[in-house]
Formats: sequence, C-alpha cells, structure tokens
Amino acid sequence: MVHKYQENIETQIDKTEVRADINEEWTNINTITVNSAKEIIGIRKKERNDWFDDEYREIILKKNKARNKCVNRNTRVNREDCEQKRSEARNLFKKKKRELLH
Repeated sequence: MVHKYQENIETQIDKTEVRADINEEWTNINTITVNSAKEIIGIRKKERNDWFDDEYREIILKKNKARNKCVNRNTRVNREDCEQKRSEARNLFKKKKRELLH
C-alpha cells in the first residue's frame, strides 16, 4: 500500500508543471498528497460513541441545570446538588466506557 501511495504521488507530481510561486506549488503538492491518500487509503468513518445514549444525555442535562442553578444562586444546597449531579455523570461515564471496552 505504501509503495502504491508513493507511486501515485510521484506520477501526479510528474504530470503537473512547476509553478514559480511557492504558495501555488505548496497548494498543488498538498492537494496531490491529500487526494492520493483518499484514493489509496480511503476515508475512515468516525466511530460512534455507543456509550453516549439517552440515559447519559439525560444525566448531563440534569447536571447542567444544577450547575446553572448554582451559578445563578450560589448557596450551599445548590453547590452540593451540583457536585452530586457532576459525580453521578462522571460515574455513569466511567461505567459506560468500561462496559464498551470490555
């Protein structure tokens, strides 16, 4: 694959004419390199975060609500609630990631 990639870049560069402006030359070489990589290697799709589901989305919303409440009115009860929600979100995050990896 590496050899094929190198050959593709070399043939593409040989086909193009040398430009006087260094910026144009750099853009040309960059385009050739990127296009060759896409053609030979392909584009890898992003992996989905299977652990980020409705349960996690809901706990994040609750955590954000508690944080906003604490920011607007900084009382001991609001701070404790915010810390509790943050801890719950963090623990759920760890649990889901652990389940995904094992």
